[in-house]
Amino acid sequence: MYGMSGGGMHLDRNAQIDELLNTHPQCKFTPERGELDFALQLKRRDRSDIVIIRIKLPTDFPIEAPRAVVITENVRHPWIDPNGLIIGCSSLNLWTSRSRLATVVSDILNQFISMPPQIGSMSSYSSSTSSPSPSSSSSSTPYPSLSQRRQSTSTPPGARASSSGYQPRTSMPSRQPYGMSTSSSSYTNRNKTDTSDQDSADMDGVFIPPVPDRIDELDGKTQAELEKLLNDEDELEKFFKSLPMPTMTNEFKSTILKSNVAQAEKNLSFKENIEQLQAEVLKLQEEAVPKWNAYKELETRQNESMRRYDPLRLLTQLESSCNKLDDESELLASEFLAEEISLPDFIKRQIELRKLYHLRKAKAERFRIELKRSASTQ
Repeated sequence: MYGMSGGGMHLDRNAQIDELLNTHPQCKFTPERGELDFALQLKRRDRSDIVIIRIKLPTDFPIEAPRAVVITENVRHPWIDPNGLIIGCSSLNLWTSRSRLATVVSDILNQFISMPPQIGSMSSYSSSTSSPSPSSSSSSTPYPSLSQRRQSTSTPPGARASSSGYQPRTSMPSRQPYGMSTSSSSYTNRNKTDTSDQDSADMDGVFIPPVPDRIDELDGKTQAELEKLLNDEDELEKFFKSLPMPTMTNEFKSTILKSNVAQAEKNLSFKENIEQLQAEVLKLQEEAVPKWNAYKELETRQNESMRRYDPLRLLTQLESSCNKLDDESELLASEFLAEEISLPDFIKRQIELRKLYHLRKAKAERFRIELKRSASTQ
């Protein structure tokens, strides 16, 4: 038998494919189409059949679940729907990003080996697999066609029907993530509704699980027991809870609930530490307020100092001083021409003004050149 344990570690797309190819070397991977094909040989007493199974990997695999399809024609099995899609594998139906592709393939191979699918026409499959129900007067067709499902009546499961055998009271629901075989299919058959929505669902491409010709949980019941189940809600609820799938579901639900409770208790264990850290943070915030105010004051003083020594501002002040000295020199010359000051005083003061004017003018010109050079290099 094929074996593969499903781990909890997340594997990316390439790692999943490598693990599958290492576990099942007979698989053939086509990277261009994202498809994995493998052949399963079924040995029978009189012949040997080959079933080709294709795993289609979506673009965002393993976040999105892969699809498993049987591409061999006329293959029938409780896990395979009429379109060839494998719908009964629980590890595939319950896929998560931590699931293992190799586990899915192993589960499919193990199921097909332990319960080999039938290959051939519907009549040959019916003759090899069907057995009449104790309450039925004739053999049944294992997978009713769409027209048969549309003509289904309200006959309860296991009750005496026409020559076509047992027909489900209502249409099958869409794909169920349970991976149930014929031995645990009574829950599926009980939850059908006879509406026209199923007809449109068939034509819209919704995959409908095949309807088995027998339900093991109901085979041993008499007509009276079946009618009691149909009419008594309490008995029906009791019978439903006795089925393996609801039991498994409840156990799984209980496991998840216990895990959530454990996680919640673990989170609550951090409450005291978090409250202590929160108090420390509040204290640090209170201490930071005066320091922040002092920082903003120093920043304001720094900006003011930077504005005072701004190069453009200094150049403007220097040029303004030059213009002021030039005006004073012109005023002094006017006073001398008006004979308001003597020649020695005029010469002395005029030389000082013009000397200071040219000195500052030269500095301003040099400053302007340096500013242009600095701007060009930035």
